Amino acid sequence: MQHSVICIVCLIVMSSIVHAQNTEEILDNYRTRGLTFSRMVAAPAQKVGEMLVIEIYGRLQIPVRIIKMSGKRALVSARDGVVDGECQRIMRVQEVAPTLIRLSPHISQFEGTVFTKIPDMKVEGWDSIKDYKIGVREGVQYIEDATKGFRRVEIIHDDPTLFQFLNSDRVDLIINPRFNGLIHLKQLNLENVIRPISPPLATFRVYNYLHVKHRKLAPIIEDLLVKMYVSGELQELRERFQQEVIATTTPR
Repeated sequence: MQHSVICIVCLIVMSSIVHAQNTEEILDNYRTRGLTFSRMVAAPAQKVGEMLVIEIYGRLQIPVRIIKMSGKRALVSARDGVVDGECQRIMRVQEVAPTLIRLSPHISQFEGTVFTKIPDMKVEGWDSIKDYKIGVREGVQYIEDATKGFRRVEIIHDDPTLFQFLNSDRVDLIINPRFNGLIHLKQLNLENVIRPISPPLATFRVYNYLHVKHRKLAPIIEDLLVKMYVSGELQELRERFQQEVIATTTPR
């Protein structure tokens, strides 16, 4: 009996050593080659995601390069393995991009919010806005899904243009993450013209994604994410980076 226990303990210790050695071999490879992630251009919440991804992978001494693209191209490039992954996307992205591995837990979240110039507008779910002319950003999956079948939806390439369309009354309202929207209003000097409506249409968790060719790295990153999430460090970093983005935002 005692001999069996000793054998089991030895096997566990040997397994742990082998696992640690394998982990270091995998990390050494990525420390040399680095990783490239795509992200949406001109989106402040994406800047926060970029800062988080650089910090997270930096904890493992993995250098990260970020390429800014349109929303659709960022996803397609990650899905097709042109880049190594995407900084952050909602959970449902795997339905349209099954070659991407979602890393849990989530690194951030955002509130899908209506912005408008219409006084006293009330928003009570997606159906309450379906008869308005709506501006949405190209490549934002949750908005595309929710507004499917709506008769008057204008697809716009980037966030600044989205707000300019709203300001010039070419649309009645736009949908944007609240954090993004508040930054753009400050940049465009529209804080007294356009307002966000509460409550948000939806709140989404967003995750870092790796292409499946990096499946061996994925559990290593997830182990780190779990530790940072449980300790509260992930939230602290997110809040700090948001404040940094706000502090460096000036009217154009």
